[in-house]
Amino acid sequence: MKTFGRLEGEKLVRPPQGFPADSPFIELLKHKSYIVVYPLPDALAFGAGLLQHTTEVCRILNPFNRFLNVAVTG
Repeated sequence: MKTFGRLEGEKLVRPPQGFPADSPFIELLKHKSYIVVYPLPDALAFGAGLLQHTTEVCRILNPFNRFLNVAVTG
């Protein structure tokens, strides 16, 4: 997640029902949603390379998005 930093979004205070509090993934399991943020510098936002850069960022995000889709749909 070095491209996007840390996960953001609302989290539960306690572990979700049915999950052990000592799970190594407990902080991920507490998330109600998974939000990643990519800060876009102004120079890039208004530059000629925006489309190419945005395409690359989406390519990097794609495996995470696929993982979430599989996790939700089974």
